[in-house]
Amino acid sequence: MNRTLYRTRIKFCGMTRPGDVRLTGELGVDAVGFVFAHGSPRHLTAAEARQLRLALAPMVSVVALFRDNTAAEVREVVRQVRPALLQFHGEEDDAFCRAFRVPWMKAIPMGGGDAA
Repeated sequence: MNRTLYRTRIKFCGMTRPGDVRLTGELGVDAVGFVFAHGSPRHLTAAEARQLRLALAPMVSVVALFRDNTAAEVREVVRQVRPALLQFHGEEDDAFCRAFRVPWMKAIPMGGGDAA
């Protein structure tokens, strides 16, 4: 079996400082997540993320995280930041997620409620 096909990929999420973004490359991280979800303490604007992207090592991918953002907000992030992947965490439907012509994934909450 070729183990390189099954290598675990690592994403550090919620990066907000250039030094931390630079460090991800030194640590061998595969992807960095920039958070665009309103209300998050790690929320970035597209312009802020564009500047952070300049600190990325060449082989580190950008993942853009959203939660119920408008289509205009997502389009602006795609235009300015050029993420490799979009990650949606809100009430977005399939058509919305596909509309930006960027590979995407949808987070689905598990559990919740009181433990038995």
